[in-house]
Amino acid sequence: MDESRWILWAKSDAAGRPHSLLGHLLDTGAVAELIWDEYLAQQTQVLWNEASDGHGRDLFVLTCALHDIGKASPAFQVKDDDLWADVQAAGYDGKPNAFDRSNRTHWRVGAVFLNSWLVARGARSLKWIVSVIEGHHGRHEAPHS
Repeated sequence: MDESRWILWAKSDAAGRPHSLLGHLLDTGAVAELIWDEYLAQQTQVLWNEASDGHGRDLFVLTCALHDIGKASPAFQVKDDDLWADVQAAGYDGKPNAFDRSNRTHWRVGAVFLNSWLVARGARSLKWIVSVIEGHHGRHEAPHS
């Protein structure tokens, strides 16, 4: 894997130290495994299994892990000048304008990405996951076709 992918950031602590996007997504996937194994109601597991031909745990973990994939966008990465400079130095580019920064929130970008990714792979029956990604902060747009 290209090491520069680790430069993309997702979180920072009170001192401003960043946590990588890939690290955050992997952490979230690991927590999702624990939630599935120890806490998720059996009926909820049944629903995820029914929606994925018996691969509910895998789909649940993947969905949770991808929840912040939209943070890979320049509109998110530019939120911290120092971290954005590091991202650009690693070879990533983008010039988000004020509209992009205020309207291309990570949850919207993640939903658009996942929608196109699913469509490109013929997984139209899983498009409901787009709403899960988009709504992980409690906000939704119009339904996706």
